[in-house]
Amino acid sequence: MPQDQSTKDIYPVAIIGGGPIGLTCSILLSLRNIRHILFERHASTSIHPKACGINQRTTEIFRIIGIEDEVYGHAAPPEVAGRTAWYTSLGPGGREINTRDAWGGGQYAEEYKRYSPSKYCILPQIRLEPILKRRAMELNPEGIRYNCEVLEAENIDDHASVTVKTRSTEQVSVFLASYVLVADGGRMFTKHLGVKWCGEAGLFDMVTAHFRAPLRSLHPDPSNFITWFTNPEMGGSTRTGYLYQTGPWPEAMTMPEKEEWVFACGLTGADAVDFDEERMVARLKKTLGIADLNVDLLSFSHWTVNALYAERWRVGNLFLVGDAAHRIPPWYG
Repeated sequence: MPQDQSTKDIYPVAIIGGGPIGLTCSILLSLRNIRHILFERHASTSIHPKACGINQRTTEIFRIIGIEDEVYGHAAPPEVAGRTAWYTSLGPGGREINTRDAWGGGQYAEEYKRYSPSKYCILPQIRLEPILKRRAMELNPEGIRYNCEVLEAENIDDHASVTVKTRSTEQVSVFLASYVLVADGGRMFTKHLGVKWCGEAGLFDMVTAHFRAPLRSLHPDPSNFITWFTNPEMGGSTRTGYLYQTGPWPEAMTMPEKEEWVFACGLTGADAVDFDEERMVARLKKTLGIADLNVDLLSFSHWTVNALYAERWRVGNLFLVGDAAHRIPPWYG
């Protein structure tokens, strides 16, 4: 049995989860010289693109923590970050239904500038998290613990205890903290703490493909960041699917072999229960209308659209933050 490393030392703050919320909280605490410890169950940062739009209020925080310019350096350039469009497909028979400015681009540029010196930007989570991780570890090298799974978090008198398993060694330890920030993405602890989810769950099932393909040259208007497809025969709108660019920037603008994209669509009753990677690629090609597209699938994910919020955001000395407090459809994010 691995030796128990429990300690009676009480940290001012413990953080559960090393996603964007957890890492940003860590950096802000470090800048205020508040000792803390962060636990992330995975070995490193996210391997799936996930969220990509970063609002001005968030980039203002990035300015404070010293990463704003680095984020902009990897974000989508203006020529692909300010428009959204609707198409029937990108193939020979496809046509554009509508296109519009969005996210502070085009006609909205001056309006966005009036409200902040920081900019709305687009950077997928797989590229944002490493930037946050480097900054967090620079400020707190001993307090950022990857490969550490939190098994239990509970209130004890005037503080809280966090039981952690180091996944590489199976060692279980107990840490004490005055306060705990639960930023586990709503995976476990909201329900575990007895907090009720309110709203609507399971609106519909989605599948997402992160892939590499030389698509810019095949798109009628590659200045559109996100392209929605609508085809009544395939369920229409979200069920037909949507496509967006994920960089890496700036390389992807001039090197087609490096272009990465995300395609997502809703499943229908006609889809197989075991909707796998092969079916994902077939659906992608069918929606895009490009049967001979060379697709290098990088990752594949099933997920569910929810519109949920936690009934309360605090349980004693434990606080729910990020998706542990609210889980909303990404297109309304």
